Amino acid sequence: MQRTIERRHPLIVLETNRELLDLTVEPAEHLHEWLIARGYHPFAMDRGGSRARHQMWLHPVAREFIRYEFDVVFVHLSSPRWPRLAKTMRPAGTYWRHHSTPTG
Repeated sequence: MQRTIERRHPLIVLETNRELLDLTVEPAEHLHEWLIARGYHPFAMDRGGSRARHQMWLHPVAREFIRYEFDVVFVHLSSPRWPRLAKTMRPAGTYWRHHSTPTG
């Protein structure tokens, strides 16, 4: 799988569950760092519903927030999907989840 990720740069969507993450040996932050080291960028998926006319927005996710997101998309900028996804990206700090301090 590592070779595929490093050669093909697939889009990676992770559903995170904090309770299960706490039971694993490797915390979500390690996966975040591993993917960042390979050129990936993490984004929170904000499915805005009617307030966004059912548009999905992507918001950059900092390391300290990774375990508090429900769905995270990791995108490599050389991915053929990046140009399409870049149109849905929003500036850091505009997602409602990012306005509160993580608790743990």
